[in-house]
This record gives sequence, structure tokens and C-alpha cells, in this order.
Amino acid sequence: DQIADTYTGKVKYTVVNPATNIPNEPKTCAANKICYWPNAGNEVADSMGDQSTTSSATSATLWPSNFQRPGYGFVGWSDKFDWELNANDANGNGTGNNAGYHIYGPIQDIEFTAGQYSNTNGGLSLYAVWAPSAGSLQGWNGCPSLGQGRVTALTDLRDNDTYAVAKLADGKCWMIENLRLDYDAAHNTDGSLAQGYGGVFAGLAEPESEYFDASTHANSLYYSGTQSGTASIDIGSDNSPGYRIPRYNNRNTADPTSNMIEEYNTNIYSFGNYYSWAAANATTDSEVTDTSLCPVSWRLPRGGNKTLEATNDFWALIVVAINNGTKPANYNSSNLPYYTGNTEANNVYKLVKKYPNNFILSGSIQNAAVNDRSMEGYYWSSARTYGLEVKNTRIYPGTGSFGGVKGYSVRCIIAPNS
Repeated sequence: DQIADTYTGKVKYTVVNPATNIPNEPKTCAANKICYWPNAGNEVADSMGDQSTTSSATSATLWPSNFQRPGYGFVGWSDKFDWELNANDANGNGTGNNAGYHIYGPIQDIEFTAGQYSNTNGGLSLYAVWAPSAGSLQGWNGCPSLGQGRVTALTDLRDNDTYAVAKLADGKCWMIENLRLDYDAAHNTDGSLAQGYGGVFAGLAEPESEYFDASTHANSLYYSGTQSGTASIDIGSDNSPGYRIPRYNNRNTADPTSNMIEEYNTNIYSFGNYYSWAAANATTDSEVTDTSLCPVSWRLPRGGNKTLEATNDFWALIVVAINNGTKPANYNSSNLPYYTGNTEANNVYKLVKKYPNNFILSGSIQNAAVNDRSMEGYYWSSARTYGLEVKNTRIYPGTGSFGGVKGYSVRCIIAPNS
């Protein structure tokens, strides 16, 4: 009630969220469409088209994000335009201010009633959820204090790219975005190796320019200078391949209106970069290694055959933690642990894609060609040529042996006692 110019006290103003970061209002979406909104004004690069659905549809598999926002990690999609970060339960259902709304993984399967998004109320609007960088990946020690299922974002000092990070069901902290480090970011301007890796290594080689494919914006991954994509090559031989990083970082540089299509099988930012096993592990050694492309204090997930099951991070996450500590009913102790063509495979497939696990079906690169994007996902481990393979009919939890020369995705991991 006091007149403003006679008030002698002090008023403190705290900026909770800059106005430019707050969406003005919910967006409208045409009937039988799922519309993806960047949710950060002009800070977001690239764009996305609308996903089609039908009046009889009762489910949809969401699209991965093509948006990139400097200084922020992409967390997932929400049906609430002003979603409050980390105000949700383990299944992504909103709590507190988010009650009645949800957050989904980038390619999560969602369910709804037939005709729900076909009436005069229009289609489904989904909004990008962003986590601001809370520091650097290098030397981060915040995993013990991060709550299970909670997310944050951290910046890689090598190229200033920011990644969303979550503590998953296994109690470890994972990057929930695919690594996007490219050749240029791996080196200083004088050609020396950039700092901030999880190990010391030398000889990281630039891909041969003649193997660059302009249509896919990707380099082939090759063996001893010869273009190859066969999985039969023994990387432990005397002619083991040098590690290679594709030159293209899979950032969407083409016209987004034509590049982002219904099949979304072209270059999409969320797919990240692709690496040979040797490039991911930053080694020409044929066995398990402690070096990797991951930042200092981070590492590649551990995988491998039956003898390495006890330390297999993918196995612990996908089978033990998600399956409530119980091995699957069809588990064959004399064989590689895997799901294939059964109900368990389907359930694990859904859980892998579910928030906050966020494993993208980014496919692979072989002979300069992009394969199986949006249909299959492959992620390297530190064990010799082993990794995660995930698709709706088969799940190899870090036990698939792929050969080292194909281009697969990378996720980095950190654990209190890793």
C-alpha cells in the first residue's frame, strides 16, 4: 500500500527463467497429425515436419528430434508446453505442476483412443523438453547425488556440445543422447589431439575424402585404407584398422522441409555420429580397452560374451534392472543372453525406447550407405566388437558381436565405482 517513490526498502528480483525461453502458449495441430514444436523460440536450429496418423489409430511411434539448441540437452517430448523438468514419476507421468501430462522418449510408443486426435480439437502437439547445461562432462562428479530417473545436461569441452544425462534404473548415469563428436572437434587447429578424452591415444586419422558420399553426408568406415563393410574382418590381425571418425557430424544441413520426411530416414540430429569399434575405443588393440572417445571420467558401457556377463552394463540395464532383477524366462545359460521373437523381446524393446532410456534406433553406416535408421539401433561397448543391438524382434543386451568396421552409435556412461 506504500507509494512507490516513498518506499525506502529494497526489492530483489530473481530471474527464474528468461522470458525468451518460455513458450507463449500451447500450439495447435491439425487433425490426424502429431506436431513437434522446438519450444525455445529462435534459439533452436532446424525444423521438423508433422507426423501423420489416422482416425482409427490407437498408437504411434514418435519421431526422433531434429532440433538442436546450444547449451541445452534434449530430454524428450512432452504434451505440456511448459513442462517442469524432473516433475514426473518413473514412467514419465507428470507430478505437481505437471500432473495430468507426460514426458516421452524421442522414439517412444504412445497409446491413445481411436479418433482422439482426429476431431475438431485437432491433433497432438508435442513440445521439446530441454535441460540447461549444469557444467562440463569432463570431471563431473554429480552422479551420486542425482536422483534415479532424473535428468540434467552437461557440456563436452571438446566441442561445446551439450548432452542430456540421466541416472537410469541400474543406478549409473548415462548420456541419453548419441555422441556427436566429429573429426574437427577431436583435434586442435595445429592438428594435435584435443584434450578431454577418457584415455590418452594418438594417431586418430581423418577419413579418406574419396570415400565421402555426398548423398548421405557420411564417410565409409574402411579397413587398411580399403573400403569395406564386412563383419568378418578380424580387427585383431596384424593389419588391424586404424580408428576412424566420420567427417560428417550428422547435423541437418539440407532443406529441412524436404529432409525431414514421413519416413525420417535421412540425416537427423538425434541420430548423432557413427564410429567404428576402434574409433569408439580409440585403439587398434583387439581386446577390451580402457580408452575411448568418451570425455574424461566417462567410459563406454561394458559388454561382451558370457564370460563378461557380470560386468556387462547393457545386460544390467536392459535385463536385470528393467526386469526387476530377474533373468528372462527364456534365458539360456549356455548361450549368449538375448531375447528373440517373443513377448519378452517386445517388452524390452519398448522399455529401451521409453523415457528416460531414450535409445535411438539410429541404424548404422556401412560402405558409405546409411542402413536401417528408425528400425534398428546399434551401440558399441568396450568389449571387442561387442555391443547392444535392439529391434522389435531381437535384443542383444551388449552381447552382439558385429565386427569392428561398421559405423555404430556411442553412448557414454559414468558410475560411482566404475
